[in-house]
Amino acid sequence: MEGVIEDSVGCYISLNLQPLPVRVTKQNSESFLSFLMLQVCLVGLGALGGLYSFVLGRSAKAAVTAVCRSNYDVVKDRGLDIRSSKFGNINAWKPSRVVKSTTEAADRKYDFIICAAKYLPDVITTPKLLGPLLSCSSTFLLIQNGIGINEDLQKATPNAAVLSTCAWVDASVVDGGRAVKHGGVDRLVLGIHWPKTEVDPKYKAFAQERLNLITGALKLGGSEATTTDYIDALRWEKNIWNIGYSVFSTLSRSDLSLVLSDKWFPSTTPTILGFMNEAARVGKGLNLGLPDTAIAGAERLSNSNWAETYPGRTKPANSYKPSMLLDLMHGRPMEVEGIVGGVVKKGREIGVDIPKLETAYATLKLLQESTLQSKAS
Repeated sequence: MEGVIEDSVGCYISLNLQPLPVRVTKQNSESFLSFLMLQVCLVGLGALGGLYSFVLGRSAKAAVTAVCRSNYDVVKDRGLDIRSSKFGNINAWKPSRVVKSTTEAADRKYDFIICAAKYLPDVITTPKLLGPLLSCSSTFLLIQNGIGINEDLQKATPNAAVLSTCAWVDASVVDGGRAVKHGGVDRLVLGIHWPKTEVDPKYKAFAQERLNLITGALKLGGSEATTTDYIDALRWEKNIWNIGYSVFSTLSRSDLSLVLSDKWFPSTTPTILGFMNEAARVGKGLNLGLPDTAIAGAERLSNSNWAETYPGRTKPANSYKPSMLLDLMHGRPMEVEGIVGGVVKKGREIGVDIPKLETAYATLKLLQESTLQSKAS
């Protein structure tokens, strides 16, 4: 029996197999099923990492090794509780394997390495975070916010396929890391970050196959996962909204219900719109294919109140705070570089004037430095 299979690092191997009599037992049956499943290593078992590890496990098509850090003992000993209005409530769920470090995880090859830790290159770069795992797979998926999150990883793994996803997900870690709370919103759009050099047809086919494989597993697990050929443009479009609302909310240390209240709406929206327009101008200058509609929603912010701007839509709840603001409040590093720094640096490269974002970036960098100094002391 002849055939061709692909190993977990993308090497194609021709086989000439002869059927052998095998006594099927529960043990070798489970081993064979494990061989057929996608082998996935996920770094960062926080809200999104926890939720999508669960989704992949739920698909019955992937075996997930989770690299946990602060919540290792909790996950190893009792597992995670999943509280989801979409997937239901599952107590003490565990990944296929739980390890404490990337070194421990790097004892085998994987079909996919998923990085779901926040993109914090001013704290630790993605290649340094993944460490020995860089040589354990030929495909990497980034579940992270921001612009330019793929670049240092592509430099470190020039022959690998690097994918990322834009995630619209309402999820948070609660109960001291013992549970993931999911409000039901679940939309993932995945795409390939192509090398800047000419793409070899074999590499292109391999990257596309990898994209379809992981998207298919996520869909089998129940996620609303789709693919796009324009991941860079989509990431930029999503970041326009982050750079408006999250940045202003963080700088003012105010939840969004106050920022968008009828009392303050006319005063706050010009600055929010300024952030968004500057980010859109940089995106257009990069020729990413950013659609004109990317800023269309933001332009409505010049209206006098929320009801006129978003007819029929519910205003954010009083307690809603963007993750960047929550990180600042709790003394954690913020996603400054991904959400703001990436845009500012690209703007400088192509000569686009972005004074509002330059001011915001400098202010956030100082706040970040204060946080890092406090953690170090």
